[in-house]
Amino acid sequence: MITKITSENNRYGFVILGDRRDEIFVSKKSYFLVPFLKSSYQYAWEAQRDARKLLNKHSYHIKCSMEDMTAPIITDISAEEMLENHYYKILRSLRSKAKGAVGDKEEGEKVYKELKMIIGELKSIRTNLTEIEGKTKIGKILAKFKSLMHRYFKAKEEKDALDPAPQPMQQPMQQPVQPPVMASKKDINQFNTEGFLDGFLKKELLEDYAERICEAIEEHHINAVYDVEPSLKNIVISEVKGDTKKPILNITINKHLMVNSIVSVGDLYKIFPHHSCNFYQRYWKPIVEGLGHFFIDDFSLLISPSKANLPDIPYQNKDYKLKGWNETDKRSDVVDISFKQGSDKNSIWFFDKHASKRFASNDGVSKYTEKDYLNSVVKCIDPQLQSIYGRSGTVIEIIPHSDLIEVDVNFGRGLGVVRLTEDKIEIVVK
Repeated sequence: MITKITSENNRYGFVILGDRRDEIFVSKKSYFLVPFLKSSYQYAWEAQRDARKLLNKHSYHIKCSMEDMTAPIITDISAEEMLENHYYKILRSLRSKAKGAVGDKEEGEKVYKELKMIIGELKSIRTNLTEIEGKTKIGKILAKFKSLMHRYFKAKEEKDALDPAPQPMQQPMQQPVQPPVMASKKDINQFNTEGFLDGFLKKELLEDYAERICEAIEEHHINAVYDVEPSLKNIVISEVKGDTKKPILNITINKHLMVNSIVSVGDLYKIFPHHSCNFYQRYWKPIVEGLGHFFIDDFSLLISPSKANLPDIPYQNKDYKLKGWNETDKRSDVVDISFKQGSDKNSIWFFDKHASKRFASNDGVSKYTEKDYLNSVVKCIDPQLQSIYGRSGTVIEIIPHSDLIEVDVNFGRGLGVVRLTEDKIEIVVK
């Protein structure tokens, strides 16, 4: 099946086409049959998202629509009657599937999940209806689906109802250093092994990335849609106009499913070349903030906006330090992001090796560099600080001053974070 994004008066929708290019489902006409669909969308990517959800997770609506195409055409039928007829057709189909799945565990699980989704849909429809008569009719249909569930999946339904919801794991007071948390619906930390996911789940993750990218640029590109390449290594963002799509961005993903390149292509490159500061501000920065991560190949460094705020472009040449997680060394590390100003197209931005420097202290020059301190373990060596003397903690922040250096140390175990001057500590683990 093929999904086609449609537009009318700067609003978007979708049409699902069959193998013969015949219209199977038109969102503008049939949106009310599915609770999560809208009659139109402000952005093209939203229409694409719901079309994908309909095809991948609620395909019973599509199958029912295909049956409608072969049935006699009935004119002068209200939307309420169409809704009722639609769910009665789904009910007949599921009765047959449930009966045929008896003794087949895998097929039974599929039917059970479909039933749960449909019951949830009908509850949502009934809640949103305002007329008593409409609520009553949907309530009767809902009761029939519940009866079907009770007949074929009573034990499973009761087991699910009794099973407690999974509780979040309790975190210890003091944690080892971890890479930045990814701001994604999918937890990328579980995907750090090549080949761990099958193709379907990888595609799901990349489609989640793609939706976040489209959302990040939607104010400038209301007609942006995406394609995940079959290789599962690229996402292409395009502007859709009628039946044509013009690529504007290409995003690549490394073997650990981390985004490691965001570049402009086509006509967009002519206006916003990806090395320009304006591209950084308008595209790269909001996209990375939306994704929650970016991997810098040259430095084997994973950065996360939640751990390292991305700067806005400055009005003059300037370098900023970004903290990240070094995948090679398995430790925190830093990189410089540099901006060199010029004309719009001649301005550039790039990542550069961070120049570790020794700090000035009240005793002269510090014996440690910034990189030495970064995420190191230090010990308090001042006996006057009785509560922490001889105790070790992790450096979480360095505060250089013109005449001294202060370091925030997390001693944990109820002691928390303590700010100390350099003369009161020594590094025990770098």
